[in-house]
Amino acid sequence: METPDATIRMRLPLPMGKALFAGVLLFIGFVASMILCFEYQDQIEGLAGISLAQISIVTIMIVLAIPWIIIASLLIRKFAHYGLLSLFKDHLTITSIENKKIIKNYPAKDIVFIKIQHPEFRFTFKEGHHFNSINMSVDKNCQDQLISFSPVFHTFIQRNKIPIQEGVVL
Repeated sequence: METPDATIRMRLPLPMGKALFAGVLLFIGFVASMILCFEYQDQIEGLAGISLAQISIVTIMIVLAIPWIIIASLLIRKFAHYGLLSLFKDHLTITSIENKKIIKNYPAKDIVFIKIQHPEFRFTFKEGHHFNSINMSVDKNCQDQLISFSPVFHTFIQRNKIPIQEGVVL
């Protein structure tokens, strides 16, 4: 078994189906809270002493969005999966932490370009006739790992002549 040049723990992207479903549910919850807020504005005024009729709708939307944003960030943290990105001489692998199975194995020649925005990376691969991009981010508690990983990562990029593209990782 080949030993990797460097390995770092990374948060894997959430599956699009689950993220979209959760996003729709959170949006429905936000809209429902807006409707309930205006439906029960007399009770809110009696309880809190705040008349919603005298407040801007934008202000109300911002105040009601805050708890839904907090819930979304908690759900992302709770359901995020982590993996290991391992760099080898001429390929990289993404391995599941839970069961140590290889999720993907990419030869360096299939990497079209990489965008780097610390602490995030975006790999774009050529798979057949289409492109596949994977956004990965490093945990906030992994700064020391990132510092030791970065020189090996840049060596991997230079050795395999992988272009670095400018731009923001989305």
